[in-house]
Amino acid sequence: MSATPDSTSPAIELVGIEKAYGQAPAVRHLDLTIAQGEFFSLLGPSGCGKTTTLRMMAGFEFPDAGSIRLDGHDVTEVPAHRRQVNLVFQKYELFPHMTVRRNVGYGLKVRRVPRAEIDDRVDEMLETVGVGAFADRRADQLSGGQQQRVALARALVNRPRALLLDEPLSALDVKLRKRMQLELKSIQERLGTTFVYVTHDQEEALLMSDRIGIMNDGRLLQVGTPREIYGTPADPFVADFVGELNAFEVEVRKVGGRVSGVVDGSPVDVPSSASTGKRWRIAVRPERMEVGPAGRKDALHGRVTELNYLGHTLQYSVETAVGELVVRAGAGDVEREPGSAVSIWWAADAVIDLGEATP
Repeated sequence: MSATPDSTSPAIELVGIEKAYGQAPAVRHLDLTIAQGEFFSLLGPSGCGKTTTLRMMAGFEFPDAGSIRLDGHDVTEVPAHRRQVNLVFQKYELFPHMTVRRNVGYGLKVRRVPRAEIDDRVDEMLETVGVGAFADRRADQLSGGQQQRVALARALVNRPRALLLDEPLSALDVKLRKRMQLELKSIQERLGTTFVYVTHDQEEALLMSDRIGIMNDGRLLQVGTPREIYGTPADPFVADFVGELNAFEVEVRKVGGRVSGVVDGSPVDVPSSASTGKRWRIAVRPERMEVGPAGRKDALHGRVTELNYLGHTLQYSVETAVGELVVRAGAGDVEREPGSAVSIWWAADAVIDLGEATP
């Protein structure tokens, strides 16, 4: 892509994208706009279409219908090598016999960038990603985390308009992965480059992203900030996929002059959209529920079946009239031993609306 970038346009626009392999749809009428300098994540289960979408942004796949624009320019039929984007794969694909410096500078050499400029840009990028001390080591002498940084430097040294990352941390152990999540976000903020990140790890997406797009079965179900995706999911799948959820049905009635959900004779908060006389599905996150002594009004009543100490939290399993609920409390709270009768309640703004229950 040789056209001059337009900094006033979105970094990436997908309009009406369709993609199928044979008779199997992979992406279904997807519309998406990603802003300049944004860290955007595509999140969803395996096979949902997120990697196919990323590969179409990169130019390794072409849509059956729809259009793709980068910096305001239509690149729908432009091949990968002519797009100002780079893709970092799950496998880093480094040249094992080459030094770190040669790996990072390889793309610049192929493009016949002057040697002095290559050296300057490679040194700058190695320092940016924190592997300057390993510049003269071979790639196969590095740890997994160091290889990940080198792959990132190799992609960024070309100064792409957008960097596309396909689960680049999936091969790392849990502790290193968590550290690299923070480092990757920090690098993106310093450089101001648009990152599009594909993952199936919801915690990773919530931690790193400015916005998240949730995909399932080839469809983009919701786009929003991490707070919006977690706190106000727009779709039952999104609500269930992101985070843990206590979902159950209530009967909607007027109690004391206000609309409430009634469970086992006790009124509880429901969404304002709930219709009197209907059965409604609601959900509450475990950490938004409160647990206390039995007998409280406007609460569910139940009995503790299990207590687990998780370091910073206590996690209860409580058997209630709507089934077993999971409730989390602070580690400093009073512990409710298994067998204890308890009340469970929540604030009105904690309720997630899942709509009218199916008969």
